[in-house]
Amino acid sequence: MNYSYNIIKNIKNFLNKNYIILFYNFEKIKFFLIDNIKKKNYKTKFFFCSNKIIFEIVKFNYKKSLYLLIHKNNDLVYSLINNINDLLDIKPLLIINKNYQVYDLIIEKNSKLSKENLILKLIKNFKIIILKLLNLIKNYGKQYCK
Repeated sequence: MNYSYNIIKNIKNFLNKNYIILFYNFEKIKFFLIDNIKKKNYKTKFFFCSNKIIFEIVKFNYKKSLYLLIHKNNDLVYSLINNINDLLDIKPLLIINKNYQVYDLIIEKNSKLSKENLILKLIKNFKIIILKLLNLIKNYGKQYCK
C-alpha cells in the first residue's frame, strides 16, 4: 500500500510541476534510435515502465515494453513528439498532463488526409517556413547591416 501511494504521489508531483508524461511503445525499435532522440537535448527523462500500479492509475492494460517520457510542459514537447513520429513512425499511446486527463494524441498522416486538407496543410507548412526565413533574414540584417 505504501509503495503504490509513493508512486501515485511522485506522479502527481511531476504533474503539479507542469510536466507531461508520454507513454511510448518502443518494443521493436532499435536502441540506437532511442539514443539519437535522447541526444537532441529535449530535457526528457526516459524510464522503462513495467509497473502495474502505473497502469492501474491510468486505467491502461498494456503488457509490452512501455517507456515513460517525462518532459517539462512547454513547446518542446510537441517538437519531441513530431521528431519521434518522423524518425520512428510511432505516436504516443497516452499523454497525461497537469489536469490528470488522459489523451489519445492524433497525428495526422498524409494518407489519411483528403486532397483539400493536404493542400491546406502544405500551404500552412510553407507559410511557416517562409515566415521563419524572413525573421531570420530580418534579424541577420539588424545585427550586421548597421
